[in-house]
Amino acid sequence: MHADNTKVILESLLGDGFSKTQNIDPRALIEALSTLSRAFDGGSTSAQSPESTESSFTHLFPDVTPSQLSPSLSEASTAKIRDDVFFYDYRTFLVEDHFFRVPIRHLAAESEYFQDMADRSKSEIDGLTEENPIHLDNVSQEDFRQLLRVICPTQRFNAKPEILSFSQWTSVLELAKKWKMDEVRAHAISAIESLSDVDPVDKVVLARTHDIFAWLAPSFNEILQRSQSLTERDVEKLGILTVVRLMGLRDRLRPTKPGRWSLGSTRIEASTVDFTVIVWDAFPESRVKGLSNPIDENLMAACSPVNELDVECVSSSSIIIPHRAGSLPKSKSIFG
Repeated sequence: MHADNTKVILESLLGDGFSKTQNIDPRALIEALSTLSRAFDGGSTSAQSPESTESSFTHLFPDVTPSQLSPSLSEASTAKIRDDVFFYDYRTFLVEDHFFRVPIRHLAAESEYFQDMADRSKSEIDGLTEENPIHLDNVSQEDFRQLLRVICPTQRFNAKPEILSFSQWTSVLELAKKWKMDEVRAHAISAIESLSDVDPVDKVVLARTHDIFAWLAPSFNEILQRSQSLTERDVEKLGILTVVRLMGLRDRLRPTKPGRWSLGSTRIEASTVDFTVIVWDAFPESRVKGLSNPIDENLMAACSPVNELDVECVSSSSIIIPHRAGSLPKSKSIFG
């Protein structure tokens, strides 16, 4: 190859003759690079002195000094070492329709599932590009996002730790269970215990799903202690058998003196009390028109709401109406 061709090629590589690259024969380029290599090593594997190397280079291309070469050429013989800590191996995950790109080491530290991915050679795995991501099936992108917020926090070093909600911690628990992240699971349980205003019904459901049995007794106790009755939502979440058991325990509660309660072995006998009025109020469809002895609506209004701790019963025919004590004389007939 002529020296002029070599000069043109090297000038184009250095940037001064970039426009000339369109006229370079690829075979000439290969020969030029080979010539350049021989200029540095003298055509042998033996070490050369700096003076000898510089002399060979100058002979090939006298207008360019070795310091003008790119680092990839001038420092090719220097070994490069990846830092053990701060050289992240990023992988791309596709969860539903969302891409996530995170350091695999954070996930691998918590789960053998991801550790196996990190150990495999890059030629054997997906996840290096968006065109070939790692698919995480049966995982919601919202759950995966919450997990990453815990194990790959994005806040600055001086920022306060991010506070997750009950539902967000539930997402973390779901994936910690799926991928057997024991330490993440323990951290999530501890964080949920520190949250306030968590519905005890939701806590029972979570405890049963994730085998957190220490939560059950305190949560059931909180359900029984609260003033409001169980709702249809509660029944749907807890199941009918659990609700029946809880109501059975609640029925055994009885007052002993003002502000004091005791728990009997059985529910209070109430065979002498007719709950018809409050049943009508709770179940409007049970109110049947055209009864032989219709109850006066004004009387019903006067009888409700009924204080469950201060009830007297007025009987007429076969109907007994609960009412506030003293609101209706017992001697007076309901039907006139």
